Amino acid sequence: MLTNPPHSKRPAMFFSFPLCLSKMARAVLVVSLIAFASAMFAACGTPPAANETVAETTADAAPQENTNPDGTTNPDGTTNPDGTTNPDGTTNPDGTTNPDGTTNPDGTTNPEKQPETQPDNNPPPIIPLPATSFVFVRYSERFVGKLYIYDTQTKQERLLPALEGSGAENPLLALSPDRKWIAMVAFYKPQTDEITQGVKIPSVWKISVDGNQVIRLSQPIPVSNTGGPCVVNKDCVLPRACNTAIGQCQLEGLRFQLTQPQWSGDGKMIWTSFGQFFTNQGQIGGGTRPASVSADGGMLQIHTTSAPCQIVGYTGIHPVSGRLAAVHSVCTSGNGGLFGYNAPPQGNGDELIANSQDIEIALATPIFAVDGSAILFKATTGWDTNNDGQPDTRGEGIVGVTLQDGKFVPLLPPPGQGLSYDSFALAPDAKRMAACVASNQGAYNLVLADFTAQTPQDALKMLTQDGKTCMPAW
Repeated sequence: MLTNPPHSKRPAMFFSFPLCLSKMARAVLVVSLIAFASAMFAACGTPPAANETVAETTADAAPQENTNPDGTTNPDGTTNPDGTTNPDGTTNPDGTTNPDGTTNPDGTTNPEKQPETQPDNNPPPIIPLPATSFVFVRYSERFVGKLYIYDTQTKQERLLPALEGSGAENPLLALSPDRKWIAMVAFYKPQTDEITQGVKIPSVWKISVDGNQVIRLSQPIPVSNTGGPCVVNKDCVLPRACNTAIGQCQLEGLRFQLTQPQWSGDGKMIWTSFGQFFTNQGQIGGGTRPASVSADGGMLQIHTTSAPCQIVGYTGIHPVSGRLAAVHSVCTSGNGGLFGYNAPPQGNGDELIANSQDIEIALATPIFAVDGSAILFKATTGWDTNNDGQPDTRGEGIVGVTLQDGKFVPLLPPPGQGLSYDSFALAPDAKRMAACVASNQGAYNLVLADFTAQTPQDALKMLTQDGKTCMPAW
């Protein structure tokens, strides 16, 4: 249980490979990861964001081609920003389409907001996703992607027909305990009042695994523009600057983020972290706090703690006890690390694993085994990759801790020079793991690790090589 966690005061100078792997399988994990680097660097992809959805105030880049996703082009050879054409084949002067696909006589669009996709009154029963399958994202353009399902038994993938257009911007995923729903944090189908705020704010959605139901859960979060109207920056008082798109003084460099979602064990709540950041004379201000929303929908609840840290978030939840695990970083006192909280979180939290010279917890959402027996997280530490009892490399890999005895279990060592783990997911039987490996050249690919493999060929497999696949949820 999380109430009796391992403590960082226990010696943990380095990690060797799990004992459940044969010698040959342990060796091939290292060899395969090193060889994997050349394939990663050869793949060209557009980078998604890392383990968080970040909303910037800057505008997205325009499409590079004049072909719409449906294979058609507008008569003038251009595409609308949403990739669609009007039924009459024309575009509006501002490059957008009306919800009914028509243009107004004056060439403008109607301001009515479009409702989010809601389930039918009588949707078909949702069949749970098999334990052999996981969900992932394939990016079609920068930061934008759709959802796919990969089955490890059939070795087949298929598109989940849920998201409209090119997909959602930087979607982060989690699969519900009953394997019927996908929680998604993303910037997707914003309402009109959200667009006019002048800054992107991600929202929380749930999507049925058959793709028939796409439901927005979190209500719009208002942005306070108390700085007054402006034309240029000098009209505003620091730390505010003029957001010329809306003519209002806002905090300079204002941006919002939601981190990877996690379901509560009973499937009634979705946990994430809400971050708000800005720039004040070259210094980054703001921070991150745990947040939650009902699986039935409602306002995003942001939970304040008394921890002396700018970052308290990247929130995971124990599937049995309901206890939370949150990462502490940028602290005015203490070392930061991984801390436990009751739900809703209050106080400073209980130290689970403190950052030290031996181990440093990464800014990434920890996940629990389905039965709650272990917690998994990204961390920088020493690794014994040749199983001689001594650390021979140091870097960021994926580590597990069994909660009954506090034993550290290394899962995946650093993937190699110029590579890092973006995200990962553990199979329900805890025997396999899907991980997204990112290169510093912008390629993202999926690998599958089998912790019970008896042959080198089965220990680590490269699932994708298109450079555009990431964010597994199992």
